[in-house]
Amino acid sequence: MATPIAMVSMVEADQQKPLLGHGCDLEAIPRELSFCSMAIEADADLFVVPDAAIDPRFRDNPLVSHPLGVRFYAAAVLQGPSGGRLGTLCVLDHRAPHQPSDRQLQQLRWLADLVSLALERHEQHLLCPVTGLPTLGQLLRVGRKEWQSALNAERPLALLLLDLNNFRAINRCCGHEQGDRFLQEVAGAIASHCRPEDFVAHVQADRFALLLPLANADEGLELARTFQQMLATLDLGVAPPGYRMLPVAGLALNHVDDEGFDALVHRSEQALELARLQGNGAIVELRDGIPSMAAAHSAGHW
Repeated sequence: MATPIAMVSMVEADQQKPLLGHGCDLEAIPRELSFCSMAIEADADLFVVPDAAIDPRFRDNPLVSHPLGVRFYAAAVLQGPSGGRLGTLCVLDHRAPHQPSDRQLQQLRWLADLVSLALERHEQHLLCPVTGLPTLGQLLRVGRKEWQSALNAERPLALLLLDLNNFRAINRCCGHEQGDRFLQEVAGAIASHCRPEDFVAHVQADRFALLLPLANADEGLELARTFQQMLATLDLGVAPPGYRMLPVAGLALNHVDDEGFDALVHRSEQALELARLQGNGAIVELRDGIPSMAAAHSAGHW
C-alpha cells in the first residue's frame, strides 16, 4: 500500500503495546486512543479507515488532529490458536488518505495470518512440550519483572526449586512415554496448588521452579513445606509400584544487596544443592546468605 508506517501490536486491557514496527516509535498507546483496539472490537477481520480526518470516530483523536497525525489506517486482526483476537498487523499513513484495493487488503490479511502463526510458534517455544508449563526463559523474563516490582514495593519475593527424586529411574525402568505422563501429573498437581500470584515453570527434566510473592519472609518456608507435602502424598497412577516421591527443595529470598533476579536464581540453586546433600525430603532456605535446614523426611528408596 506504499505506506510509511507498519506495526504489529498487542491490545491489552488498558493499552496498545507495539511489538514490531517500521517508520514509528514503539511506544505504548492508551487503549482509549488506539485505532487497533477498535479494530479487534469490530466484527470483521479487516478494519479500514480511508481518511481519519473526516471519520467521526477518529477526527477528534489527538493521534489524528496532530499536525503529523494519522490520515489512513488499515489493520488485519491477529488471532490466537483458540480464535481470540489478540492484536493487529496495521499500516498507517500521515501524509494522505488511501482507498486500498481488495487485493491489497487480502495481502494484508495473508501477512497477518503469517504473523499469527509466528507468534503462536514463539509462544509454544516458551512452553515445555511435555508439561505445557513455562520454561526457564519465561521464568527469567517474568522473574526479572517481579524482582523489580518487589524491590520497588519493598516486599519479599522467594524462588523455590523442587527437584524430583529418582525421576530418571522411571525413564530407565518404564520408558520415556510413561516418564512424560508422570511429569504431566506432577506439573498439573503443582499448578493446581499455586496461588493466583505464583508463577510456576518446568526448568529441567526433573526440576520445577516457583516464583512466590510473599506477605512476609517466613511465608516462603511454609509454602515450600506445603508443596513438598502435597507431592509426597500425591496419588500418581503412572508411577511404578513402591515408588514414593519426596522431592528436595531449595528456597531463596530476595535481598536488598541483590543486583538483579539472577542473584536470587543463583542462591536458590545453592540452596537446592545443599538440600540434595541432605537427602530425600530436605528443604534448605537461604536467607541473607545463611542456610536454614528444614528437617529431612525419611523416604524409602525405589
